[in-house]
Amino acid sequence: MNERITQFLQAQKVATVCCVDEENNPYCFNCFYAFDETRLLLYFKTSAATRHAHLLASNPTVAGTVQPDKLNTLAVRGIQFTGQVMDPDKPIAIDASASYHKRFPFAVAMNGDVLTIKLTAIKMTDNTLSFGKKLLWELEPAHPTLVPNNIVSN
Repeated sequence: MNERITQFLQAQKVATVCCVDEENNPYCFNCFYAFDETRLLLYFKTSAATRHAHLLASNPTVAGTVQPDKLNTLAVRGIQFTGQVMDPDKPIAIDASASYHKRFPFAVAMNGDVLTIKLTAIKMTDNTLSFGKKLLWELEPAHPTLVPNNIVSN
Protein backbone atom coordinates (compact mmCIF):
# COMPACT_ATOMS: atom_id res chain seq x y z
CA MET A 1 0.00 0.00 0.00
CA ASN A 2 1.22 3.51 -0.76
CA GLU A 3 2.89 5.10 2.28
CA ARG A 4 0.84 8.31 1.91
CA ILE A 5 -2.37 6.29 2.19
CA THR A 6 -1.08 4.46 5.27
CA GLN A 7 0.05 7.68 6.98
CA PHE A 8 -3.28 9.35 6.23
CA LEU A 9 -5.31 6.44 7.67
CA GLN A 10 -3.11 6.36 10.79
CA ALA A 11 -3.55 10.11 11.34
CA GLN A 12 -7.37 10.18 11.16
CA LYS A 13 -9.95 8.80 13.59
CA VAL A 14 -13.43 8.79 12.03
CA ALA A 15 -14.80 6.95 9.01
CA THR A 16 -18.18 7.02 7.31
CA VAL A 17 -19.14 3.45 6.45
CA CYS A 18 -21.93 2.62 4.01
CA CYS A 19 -23.87 -0.61 3.68
CA VAL A 20 -27.16 -1.55 2.00
CA ASP A 21 -30.49 -2.71 3.34
CA GLU A 22 -32.67 -5.57 2.16
CA GLU A 23 -33.97 -3.47 -0.74
CA ASN A 24 -30.46 -2.31 -1.77
CA ASN A 25 -31.00 1.17 -0.34
CA PRO A 26 -27.80 2.73 1.02
CA TYR A 27 -27.36 3.31 4.73
CA CYS A 28 -24.35 5.15 6.22
CA PHE A 29 -22.96 5.48 9.72
CA ASN A 30 -19.98 7.22 11.29
CA CYS A 31 -17.53 5.48 13.59
CA PHE A 32 -14.16 5.80 15.25
CA TYR A 33 -11.72 3.38 13.64
CA ALA A 34 -8.28 1.92 14.19
CA PHE A 35 -6.14 0.97 11.17
CA ASP A 36 -3.93 -2.12 11.07
CA GLU A 37 -1.44 -1.27 8.32
CA THR A 38 0.24 -4.69 8.43
CA ARG A 39 -2.95 -6.64 7.72
CA LEU A 40 -4.84 -3.84 5.92
CA LEU A 41 -7.78 -3.87 8.31
CA LEU A 42 -10.05 -1.23 9.83
CA TYR A 43 -11.56 -1.92 13.26
CA PHE A 44 -14.69 -0.20 14.57
CA LYS A 45 -16.96 -0.70 17.55
CA THR A 46 -20.70 -1.09 17.31
CA SER A 47 -23.66 -2.44 19.23
CA ALA A 48 -25.64 -5.46 18.06
CA ALA A 49 -28.83 -3.38 18.49
CA THR A 50 -27.90 -0.86 15.77
CA ARG A 51 -29.48 -0.86 12.35
CA HIS A 52 -26.12 -1.11 10.62
CA ALA A 53 -25.12 -4.17 12.67
CA HIS A 54 -28.25 -5.95 11.42
CA LEU A 55 -27.57 -4.87 7.84
CA LEU A 56 -23.91 -5.94 8.00
CA ALA A 57 -24.92 -9.36 9.31
CA SER A 58 -26.87 -10.03 6.12
CA ASN A 59 -24.55 -8.22 3.68
CA PRO A 60 -20.96 -7.61 4.83
CA THR A 61 -19.89 -5.60 1.76
CA VAL A 62 -19.14 -1.97 2.64
CA ALA A 63 -17.83 1.23 1.14
CA GLY A 64 -16.73 4.27 3.03
CA THR A 65 -14.78 7.48 3.32
CA VAL A 66 -12.19 9.00 5.63
CA GLN A 67 -11.55 12.73 5.67
CA PRO A 68 -9.26 14.86 7.79
CA ASP A 69 -10.57 16.05 11.13
CA LYS A 70 -9.89 19.60 9.87
CA LEU A 71 -10.62 20.31 6.23
CA ASN A 72 -8.33 22.54 4.19
CA THR A 73 -10.34 23.62 1.16
CA LEU A 74 -7.19 24.49 -0.81
CA ALA A 75 -5.55 21.12 -0.17
CA VAL A 76 -8.37 18.56 -0.25
CA ARG A 77 -7.36 15.11 0.98
CA GLY A 78 -9.53 12.09 1.61
CA ILE A 79 -10.03 8.40 1.09
CA GLN A 80 -12.75 6.28 -0.45
CA PHE A 81 -12.58 2.57 0.35
CA THR A 82 -14.35 -0.72 -0.21
CA GLY A 83 -14.14 -3.83 1.93
CA GLN A 84 -15.78 -6.75 3.65
CA VAL A 85 -16.83 -6.96 7.30
CA MET A 86 -15.27 -10.16 8.59
CA ASP A 87 -16.91 -12.75 10.80
CA PRO A 88 -15.64 -12.02 14.35
CA ASP A 89 -14.77 -15.72 14.77
CA LYS A 90 -12.33 -15.70 11.83
CA PRO A 91 -8.61 -15.71 12.71
CA ILE A 92 -8.15 -12.40 10.86
CA ALA A 93 -10.40 -10.68 13.44
CA ILE A 94 -8.71 -12.08 16.56
CA ASP A 95 -6.83 -8.90 17.52
CA ALA A 96 -9.69 -6.53 16.67
CA SER A 97 -10.72 -5.60 20.21
CA ALA A 98 -7.17 -5.17 21.53
CA SER A 99 -6.13 -3.04 18.55
CA TYR A 100 -9.21 -0.86 18.71
CA HIS A 101 -9.07 -0.30 22.47
CA LYS A 102 -5.36 0.47 22.32
CA ARG A 103 -6.20 3.45 20.11
CA PHE A 104 -9.43 4.35 21.94
CA PRO A 105 -9.06 3.25 25.59
CA PHE A 106 -12.19 5.18 26.61
CA ALA A 107 -14.24 2.77 24.46
CA VAL A 108 -13.59 -0.08 26.92
CA ALA A 109 -16.32 1.45 29.08
CA MET A 110 -18.88 1.26 26.25
CA ASN A 111 -20.87 -1.85 25.42
CA GLY A 112 -20.50 -3.31 21.98
CA ASP A 113 -18.41 -5.46 19.71
CA VAL A 114 -15.37 -4.52 17.67
CA LEU A 115 -15.78 -5.51 14.03
CA THR A 116 -13.15 -5.84 11.32
CA ILE A 117 -13.24 -4.52 7.76
CA LYS A 118 -10.83 -6.21 5.37
CA LEU A 119 -9.96 -3.45 2.90
CA THR A 120 -10.21 -4.44 -0.77
CA ALA A 121 -9.61 -1.11 -2.55
CA ILE A 122 -8.68 2.48 -1.73
CA LYS A 123 -8.69 5.69 -3.74
CA MET A 124 -7.01 8.65 -2.09
CA THR A 125 -7.42 12.16 -3.43
CA ASP A 126 -4.43 14.27 -2.39
CA ASN A 127 -4.39 17.81 -3.72
CA THR A 128 -1.26 18.53 -1.66
CA LEU A 129 0.66 16.61 -4.34
CA SER A 130 -1.09 18.28 -7.30
CA PHE A 131 -4.68 19.22 -8.08
CA GLY A 132 -6.77 16.09 -8.61
CA LYS A 133 -3.96 13.66 -7.72
CA LYS A 134 -5.27 10.16 -7.06
CA LEU A 135 -3.44 7.33 -5.34
CA LEU A 136 -5.05 3.95 -5.98
CA TRP A 137 -4.60 0.63 -4.21
CA GLU A 138 -6.33 -2.73 -4.63
CA LEU A 139 -5.94 -5.95 -2.72
CA GLU A 140 -4.12 -8.35 -4.97
CA PRO A 141 -6.64 -10.68 -6.61
CA ALA A 142 -6.18 -14.43 -7.01
CA HIS A 143 -4.51 -13.63 -10.35
CA PRO A 144 -2.12 -10.74 -9.51
CA THR A 145 -1.19 -10.18 -13.14
CA LEU A 146 -4.73 -8.99 -13.90
CA VAL A 147 -4.81 -6.03 -11.48
CA PRO A 148 -1.55 -4.33 -10.42
CA ASN A 149 -1.07 -3.40 -6.77
CA ASN A 150 -0.08 0.11 -5.66
CA ILE A 151 -1.30 1.85 -8.79
CA VAL A 152 -0.45 5.56 -8.77
CA SER A 153 -2.20 7.75 -11.29
CA ASN A 154 -3.46 11.26 -11.84
